[in-house]
Amino acid sequence: YWRDWSSDVCSSDLEGVGAFSAYAYDANGNDVLIPSSIHEGDDSLTGQVHIHDAGHGTYDTYVVRNGKIDAESMTFATDRDAGILRQMIEPVMDYIRDQFAKAGEVPPNLKAVQVDQWLRDWSLGKMKPQHARVKLHGRILDVQAIFELVSTRFARYVIEEKLEKSFSQGADSILLAGGGWVYILEHIRKQYPNRNILWPERVPHLKGIPMWELNAYGALPMSAANIKVNRRVMG
Repeated sequence: YWRDWSSDVCSSDLEGVGAFSAYAYDANGNDVLIPSSIHEGDDSLTGQVHIHDAGHGTYDTYVVRNGKIDAESMTFATDRDAGILRQMIEPVMDYIRDQFAKAGEVPPNLKAVQVDQWLRDWSLGKMKPQHARVKLHGRILDVQAIFELVSTRFARYVIEEKLEKSFSQGADSILLAGGGWVYILEHIRKQYPNRNILWPERVPHLKGIPMWELNAYGALPMSAANIKVNRRVMG
């Protein structure tokens, strides 16, 4: 069963491992049953489960088949061109520099962490225009249009290059983790109304936990689950 997987992955440095633990166990390390939204009576964490972690610097994907990690999926897990940095932050930085250049002004020395914070503030403000006004070099910039554009492009890329591949490979469930989903989740929900895709708000024991914190949070239930297993073995 899937609940036996943790001993196989504890030593892995892959992103998303902690996220799987977050879905699989509650805070006390107890097994959690997550009913499938598609097939009544099925457990979402059995069968073929694909973990998609849309992180800041990378997008990581790997597969758990009936409780065992697929070694081949680990080999090709990390995509360094598909994280928030390449897909959203850098295009926004290029756009802003271009706007200053077109106005005959010296382009600002932007930092990725600065734009990342703008995007996060925008997401926390439910992506409303009033949260897409930023101050830079004494000017107020309206970046709503570029934020929406890069989000839409990112969603299209993830659908075509990531999620469609998982479903074509026979994924029964897809678990989402990482801050990238904050910007594109609505696109994904509209694209896949009849697929079993999980994120924290759909799982009772994870409600209120931010997407970008799932990996870190998952270390706690994983440790608790392993302690329970060790006690049974030693006992």
